[in-house]
Amino acid sequence: MKMQKSKPVLSTAEGCKIVEALRADFIHFQFSTLIFVFLLVGLFLCCCQAAERELTIANSKISVTLDRADATFSVTDKRTGQTWLQKPSDKFKVVDCKRVQGGLEMTCRHPWYELDSKTTL
Repeated sequence: MKMQKSKPVLSTAEGCKIVEALRADFIHFQFSTLIFVFLLVGLFLCCCQAAERELTIANSKISVTLDRADATFSVTDKRTGQTWLQKPSDKFKVVDCKRVQGGLEMTCRHPWYELDSKTTL
């Protein structure tokens, strides 16, 4: 019995093209995955910063929120839903802010004079 020579399914050149295409797809996949991970980390960090950026105290009638980024307050009347916003000022920077029994305690610093002011609500 005589063995027949098998014919290659792909030529060497075609095989190389396929390997290069697979390699390019794999590199694209790695790059896309890396971008996705960076976006997730960025989103997580933004959410964490946003959560820490504002502190709110409230009772049955009003809600007072302090924005640490610009040392401004917003007051919301829960009965009517109306909100009053304080205009930002560059005269103070929030140094420390924490919840205390029944309210908030905030320390602000005047940037030019380096003087601290402590406020309790």
